[in-house]
Amino acid sequence: MIGSIGDSCTGCGACAAVCPKKCISFEPHELGHLYPVVDATACVDCGRCDDVCPVLGINGGGPFTGEAYAFQALDKDLLADSSSGGAFGAIADRWISSGGIVYGAAWERGSGAHHVRASSVNELAVLRRSKYVQSSLDGVYSQITRDLDAGLNVLFVGTPCQVAAVKAVCVGRPKTRGRLATIDLICHGVPSSSLFRDYLNWMEVKTGAQVTEYASRDKVRAGWSCLGSISFDGAEARAIRADDPYVMLFGQSAVFRSSCYACPFACARRVGDLTLGDLWGAESLDLDFDLKLGLSCVLVNSEIGGELLASCNEDARIAAVSFEDIARSNSNLLHPSDAPGQRKELFEVYESDGFTGLAEAASRAFRGAARKNRMKQLLPSGLKRALKRMTWKVRRHVG
Repeated sequence: MIGSIGDSCTGCGACAAVCPKKCISFEPHELGHLYPVVDATACVDCGRCDDVCPVLGINGGGPFTGEAYAFQALDKDLLADSSSGGAFGAIADRWISSGGIVYGAAWERGSGAHHVRASSVNELAVLRRSKYVQSSLDGVYSQITRDLDAGLNVLFVGTPCQVAAVKAVCVGRPKTRGRLATIDLICHGVPSSSLFRDYLNWMEVKTGAQVTEYASRDKVRAGWSCLGSISFDGAEARAIRADDPYVMLFGQSAVFRSSCYACPFACARRVGDLTLGDLWGAESLDLDFDLKLGLSCVLVNSEIGGELLASCNEDARIAAVSFEDIARSNSNLLHPSDAPGQRKELFEVYESDGFTGLAEAASRAFRGAARKNRMKQLLPSGLKRALKRMTWKVRRHVG
């Protein structure tokens, strides 16, 4: 029964979506992460929950056997509004223009991150950029199956465990007439929506103003980096500090789900038709791209994935690279994130003192990393890229 899965649960919600008796609900546990609770009096042991669980249904790891590329959209506005090289935006635009439907993560103040349905190009804007929080799939499985049954082609974009769950629920149904394509993201791990809401509330108390906009990534204000922007009461957005507690907690892998630290999908064998991420370390590859605009990496894992990428040949500059080039600075293609030694202590502080206590504890625990990040943030982006390029050349020469 799915209720005994424990810390291995990814929180995808597939089990509740397929339960014929609707006897599975989710309750928060450590750091606000949701876990399934089964009403044993209503359960009929049909096994549907186990059948669709992405953790119970994995096929194991394996080597990467596809093709790897660097990707940068030609549309400068799209690039500016994307976290990296605009790969998702360009692919999703083409998919919708051909009559398809796209599902991706959006963020809304008050309700957190959740997957939404986009049927027009104008609706794609809220799906761009990374969201450093777990997105809810509540109600999405039934929407996707209705679309597929109606003969519509669906593109789903999410974390690898979400992609695996959507495929388990929606593929192979007798009524399905549409086509499902999937894109998994290079995922480091996910904090909970409730912890993120507590962080925003803490920010509002600290500043005395309401948060009106939050972007986890913002190249316009923070350059191509892992930093975002925030605005209060309609004021102009400003870059988030490198020592911001939520940035630090995410960057140090301190508040992810327990399952993230043993993620079976953090490997070279990918679950999606395509895999997207940032091509960090591109300075070492001598590629002819303007890196200040951001650069995506794309892994083609299937024939459908190849078709998705080929649809953007006229919309982007695409160059072949090696899987090793991408994995060198994207370790989650090889193994899960490691939990820091302070995680248990931070969890206990959050339980007793809320986000205020957690922010103070994180500042103490990661003081050295915060100092290093502040120094990096002060350097001009061009100088940082030059230093990275020099470092990579030295390493290559020494190696």
